[in-house]
Amino acid sequence: MKKPDCKFKCNFDFKELLFFNRLVMPQILTVIYWIALVGVVLSGIFFMRFSFFGGLMQIIIGAIGVRISFELICVVFSINRNLEKLVALQSGEKVEDCKDSVCCSKQEEIVTETSSEEKPSEEDKSE
Repeated sequence: MKKPDCKFKCNFDFKELLFFNRLVMPQILTVIYWIALVGVVLSGIFFMRFSFFGGLMQIIIGAIGVRISFELICVVFSINRNLEKLVALQSGEKVEDCKDSVCCSKQEEIVTETSSEEKPSEEDKSE
């Protein structure tokens, strides 16, 4: 079976990292988000020693602020990924929606199954 042409996220090469052809930050962003969220909660708990209501508000507003800021960062990476797809479609390349290196191994079966189902067989064409 032929492997899908998964150029964007599945073919990992160190050269891609050096020349910024592959972005690393989207994978790291989730970890940084949780670290920031834990920091907000811990600082809110510390602040509760002085003012309970102030600490509670710091946790609530801080958590919402961290979430909004990280979602805005994710939007920028999503725009970049979609622009890469548009460029590939305009240049005539086959585009697969792979988000990580595990994606190709899972989608290989799906892509080959759907591509074989969509093509009519020789018997269907003659009828």
